[in-house]
Amino acid sequence: MGYGLPPWGFEGRAIYQLQLVKSKEARKYIPDDLKLVEMFGYTLGGFYLARYTNSPVGVFDELVVLGGLVWNPPTSCAWAARVYVSNKEARNHGLKHVGLPSRFAKFHLLDDSEEETNNASTQKNNRGTWWSRDQSASSSMDSVTVTNLERRRIFGKQRGLKPPVCTFVMKEEKGGWKGPRIKMFLPSFSGCTPECPKMVKYSLELNTNVRPISSVHLELHDDEDDDVNGSNEFMTKVLSGKPVLSLSFENMQMLVDPPEEMEKSVETVTSRAVQPAVKETPASFSLFGFLRRRSA
Repeated sequence: MGYGLPPWGFEGRAIYQLQLVKSKEARKYIPDDLKLVEMFGYTLGGFYLARYTNSPVGVFDELVVLGGLVWNPPTSCAWAARVYVSNKEARNHGLKHVGLPSRFAKFHLLDDSEEETNNASTQKNNRGTWWSRDQSASSSMDSVTVTNLERRRIFGKQRGLKPPVCTFVMKEEKGGWKGPRIKMFLPSFSGCTPECPKMVKYSLELNTNVRPISSVHLELHDDEDDDVNGSNEFMTKVLSGKPVLSLSFENMQMLVDPPEEMEKSVETVTSRAVQPAVKETPASFSLFGFLRRRSA
C-alpha cells in the first residue's frame, strides 16, 4: 500500500497543545542555521496528538513533539523534535522522504484489562474521553501511553527507547459545540536530517472545527543513564513545560501537497520539486506558526 499521487488526504481529529520549552533544550533538535524565536530563555513547543480515521496508509495514530518555534522568512513555524506513528509505512515515508525524525510507536490505552490500542479503530473497553469516544463506559478518565518501538541501536545510532515517551491523562469529554469551521492554506518545513539533508517545504489545506479545551495532563518518565551519549531520544525536558494553549480539531480534513527541496540557505526562496515523497501530517509545523500569528 502506498501513498499514491498527491495531494494526500487525511481525516480525523487532533489535539494541539502549546507549552513553554527552555531555549537551550529546544536547540538540541533545531538546525544551527535556523533562528529560534525566543524570549527570556524560552520558546514555544508542545505537542500535536492525532487519530486518523482515513489516510493514504489507512487508520493510525500520531504524536508530534514540537521542540520550538523557528523563524524562516516570511513566516514562523514549529520544528518537530520527534514524530511517533503507529503505522510503519507512515514512519518510513516521513523518515526517508520528508526529513522527519519519525519513530514507530505503540499507543497503549491503560484500562482495567490493559487493553492495547495500536490504532484509532480499536476501541474495545475504551472510555468516554477524547481518545476513545465511548460514552457508555463507566470511567471518566483515560491514560494513554506512547512507547517508542524502534530498535535501540541501528548502525551505531540510537533511535529506540526503553521507558515510555509519555502518558496522556484525559478526562471525560463533554459534548456540545465543536467550534467554528475554518479553512486555512498553510506552509510547513522539515528536513536537515541524515536521511534528508536539505530543508524541504510543503503546503497543506486544512478544514476543521476548532475550539479551546482544558490542557491535557502529561505523565513523564525518568531519563535513562545512556542518554548522556547524545541520542536525544528522551522528550521529558521538551514536554515538561507549562501549557499555554490547548485546542481541539474536530472533523479534520487535510490535503497535503508534495514537498519541494530548498536551496542551502534557509532564507532562500528558490526551490525545486521533490519526486514522489510523503508527508504523514505536516500540520504540526504550520499550525503552530499560524496560532502564534493569530495570538500576536
